Order: sequence, then C-alpha cells, then structure tokens
Amino acid sequence: MRLDHVSYLQIEVSNLDRSFRWYRRMLGLVPAGPGRLKGGLLLLSLVEGTVARARAFRFGVACSSRREVRAWRAHQDNNAGMPTPITEREGRYGFTIADPDSYVLEFFTAAPEEE
Repeated sequence: MRLDHVSYLQIEVSNLDRSFRWYRRMLGLVPAGPGRLKGGLLLLSLVEGTVARARAFRFGVACSSRREVRAWRAHQDNNAGMPTPITEREGRYGFTIADPDSYVLEFFTAAPEEE
C-alpha cells in the first residue's frame, strides 16, 4: 500500500475570517461551506480557536516540476505574500510561506531542471 495524497486537513486558526481569506487568495481554494475550502482533492477545514503551537505544524504542496514551483512563487509575490527565496537542498527545489498563524506551507518538487 502507498499513500498518494491527503484529501482532508483541519487546522486551528486564531481568526477564521482572516485565515479563510488568506487560503482563498494564496492557494486559490474555493468556499465549500462554513470554515471550509476546497481545491482539487483537498478539503481544508478551518476551526477558530487558540493557536498555541502553530510553528510545529507544516504541510507541503508537491509540485510536478520546477516550473510549477516558480509559478506558485510568482503567485505568492503577486498576492502580497512573503515567500522565502527558492532554494535547492537535499534533492528538493522549493520555497516556503507562512500563513497568518505562522503555519508553514512548503511548495516543492524533486523533479530535475527542465530543458
């Protein structure tokens, strides 16, 4: 057996409206009910509460190519995000960005450079 993807993710946020807007804008997710956003196979559920250990939570967005990583990076720049520079280390090419509660999202690929 092999896990191919995660289709549901629930995170606690300090301000539901702010986080809802951020995930819509930065990831292009669409509303799917109160506190819920959907995009592709992912259903993201945001629950308002006390965020005590936001930095302990991190999730990755697997990209199919370096070109896709660069496109996501440009999208973050165009939407007033504050992504890190793209780096290459340990066989991964990508960047990170933090949401309003300091949860880290990593956009990455292991694909070689396109020709």
